[in-house]
Amino acid sequence: MLTDRRRFRAGLTVGALLLLALALWAKEGQPQPGVFSPHRADQLLPGELIVRFRPQTSREQRRAVLASYGATVKREMLLDGYVAVSVPPGQEEPVGRALAANWAVRSAEESPLRIPYTHNDPAVPDDQYFDQQWNMRLIQLEQAWDVANDGAGVVVAVVDTGVAFEDYHDPNTGTDFALAPDFAGAVFTDPHDFFDGDDHPNDDLGHGTHVAGTIAQTTNNEIGVAGIAPGATIMPVKVCGYLDPPGVENRRYGCPAAAIADGIVWAVNHGARVINLSLGGPGSTSDAERSAVAYAVQKRVVVVAAAGNGGDDLQGDPQLDFPAALPGVISVGGAGTGGIAASYSNYSPDLDLVAPGGDPKEGADGTYILQNSYGVPCATPPNFTQFWWCLRYGTSMAAAHVSGVAALILSQYPAFKPPRVRLLLTNCAQDVGPQGLDDQNGFGLLQAYNALKDVNPDGRPNGVLDGLEDVDNDDIWDCRDPRVETRVPPPIPTCDAPAPSPLASPGAGAESPAQAANAGPTATETPTGTPTPVATATATPTATATAAASETPAGSPAATASPEPSPTETPTPEPTVAPTDTPAPTLSATPTPTPAPQEYACGDVNCDGSVDARDALLILRWVVHRHSRSALEAQRMDLRCLGNGYVTCGVDVTVADALAILRYRAGLPLNLPAGCFGIG
Repeated sequence: MLTDRRRFRAGLTVGALLLLALALWAKEGQPQPGVFSPHRADQLLPGELIVRFRPQTSREQRRAVLASYGATVKREMLLDGYVAVSVPPGQEEPVGRALAANWAVRSAEESPLRIPYTHNDPAVPDDQYFDQQWNMRLIQLEQAWDVANDGAGVVVAVVDTGVAFEDYHDPNTGTDFALAPDFAGAVFTDPHDFFDGDDHPNDDLGHGTHVAGTIAQTTNNEIGVAGIAPGATIMPVKVCGYLDPPGVENRRYGCPAAAIADGIVWAVNHGARVINLSLGGPGSTSDAERSAVAYAVQKRVVVVAAAGNGGDDLQGDPQLDFPAALPGVISVGGAGTGGIAASYSNYSPDLDLVAPGGDPKEGADGTYILQNSYGVPCATPPNFTQFWWCLRYGTSMAAAHVSGVAALILSQYPAFKPPRVRLLLTNCAQDVGPQGLDDQNGFGLLQAYNALKDVNPDGRPNGVLDGLEDVDNDDIWDCRDPRVETRVPPPIPTCDAPAPSPLASPGAGAESPAQAANAGPTATETPTGTPTPVATATATPTATATAAASETPAGSPAATASPEPSPTETPTPEPTVAPTDTPAPTLSATPTPTPAPQEYACGDVNCDGSVDARDALLILRWVVHRHSRSALEAQRMDLRCLGNGYVTCGVDVTVADALAILRYRAGLPLNLPAGCFGIG
């Protein structure tokens, strides 16, 4: 009798959720009123809206609709149906609201601006030594290089301020650009500039070059510094630039959301396996950015984003900036030499992990990230052919470390999908700060060797079971942190072999630092000194372009240049101590004895032995609570167990997975595309 009641209650639950799902699907099938989305007034691109038209509208109809409200097409975006629209400055909101009420428009929004996440350091070293890169040792990079490929075969898109990737003379501005000396052996592909609309995304700020250098700087070339994955190919995608013409005092620099969205789509469509977003901003997300990230996730591209540099201003209100806060993005905070999150780093229960970003509160230049780049000089005209070994700090730098390690993983294991990469990075991070998950550090400090090692050896890295590839249960303990041996995780479920089902889809720092000047237009930069050039290149016109990224202006090569800080900038402290190196923590390579392996079917989110409505409910709770890890802990669930919830082609556990489980329980076909592993 009791069993019958349970079945009856379960049936009611399934029926109610199915009705809800059907209602949602029916609602989606009918035209809905358009939506207008305003954004923070201090972060808007004047004179621009992002409009999403309904699928049935032609280009001619779009232009006619816009013209009726005094708007014009600025650029047809790569996202289907999205258009960047020009409107009279000051009329963004009224025109946007009017457009949203038109039958042909699905949504209209003000265009939010993002900024590169970095701070400039006042000290520029005059030596070129790998031993100054404390950050590489902190993440076990030397050990990782012993067991990994060098990133060959992996394309990493640096969606930023551009990259110093070519010798080029810009005929429109008369500006010369040069290849950064320590990129002489690097490989670039498919460059594009979405800010200026051409194929020459040369860096006019120095930020993107610095970020790209951490990911794939030429290594073992007897000059300069090293990159994490020197064999990887960099795709320069420029989405940032000056919003004011030359000659304007305190010129603003920013990254329009429409350009960011198109940059992401471009990267996906041109073969990127990893996209690095070392930029962002607080407030609300842009619909265009959300759609672009969702597209990248759908196409199984690893998306890494900086958490933001506003941690000191959060005042107990945890939050990540966008796009780091979007579903499917690996969010990265910045850590100092001790591996603990820096105070400037944004924090949240949704933060994934931290990586070296530098911390000015630890001392001076020896605590920042060193790379070959240049800064925007105060002198006019700027010189983009002179380079320095530049020290900077910020979550921009931290995100680049994670993107580099992701490239190492994908180079070693090309078949791995984003969930596997994400879980390798998080599960194999070293627990730092408070024991276990915490808002400031997420899962902990990035550890490259732990994520790559294979102790069996069985050809697979250890530490993760996510249901997308075969993994042996006897390696799942290798990433344990010896600092927390009292925490013994439960047996980890696997989706290795889904049970046959007619409904399941086919399985599938320098020795003598000199004073430097930093002049920058963004609020996150700190202009103070004049760097001494250590390498010079003369630009020669070429037809090839391959750089893109974003960063803050560094300093002027002219010794007489005077920095002109913006009113909101905060001076960076002068260096007072010599660089110091903190060795990476030593982790035990001896696996802890494990219980007998347990295998659960894909879809069995709570690991109770069956795929039922309770699994769907747990997924819905997870989604409703915005992927809160605290919600998981309250349900006594393990994130690795939730990995069984990836039952659709998506790389994030979403409502779609819950609906697929409900369809399975109701005996309906899953209708999953080929390549999804379905439900076992």
